[in-house]
Amino acid sequence: RAGAQFASEVYATPLPEEPFDVVVLNAYPKDDELLQAENALMFHHTAPPSYFKDDAVMLMASACSLGMGHHGLFGPQQRLYRTPMKKGFLGNRLLAAFMPGVTSEEFYKIYWEGYPHFRAWEEALAFLHERYPHGASVGVLPWGSIQIHQER
Repeated sequence: RAGAQFASEVYATPLPEEPFDVVVLNAYPKDDELLQAENALMFHHTAPPSYFKDDAVMLMASACSLGMGHHGLFGPQQRLYRTPMKKGFLGNRLLAAFMPGVTSEEFYKIYWEGYPHFRAWEEALAFLHERYPHGASVGVLPWGSIQIHQER
């Protein structure tokens, strides 16, 4: 119980009162391969959807330094692989990805073709500046794969 309490104090993240236009969810420390990058969304699965606006951008960041990676069940040509599709739990929100270690061809084997993929941070920033020319409120979760939402 003491360990669970300690983990709650270390990994729990309170949210601000106002929702964000952009949320950057970093997959670190599970950021070394594309097949693990979706762990960046772990925080999102514990938080109320109101933490970012209905038309917001969720920017997943993952180094993918090992490229695609390998998973015996979920990767392309594996038993539980599914054709990439839009993530229904996001509603009208846009998922975008900054993943410099994979090509767009590799990215779209796992993610829906409607999600933008960037290999350079400058490209991701240019996309956000174009979408929000007058500025945006931005939340950054540096360890999205191990952070959890904490009620205020």
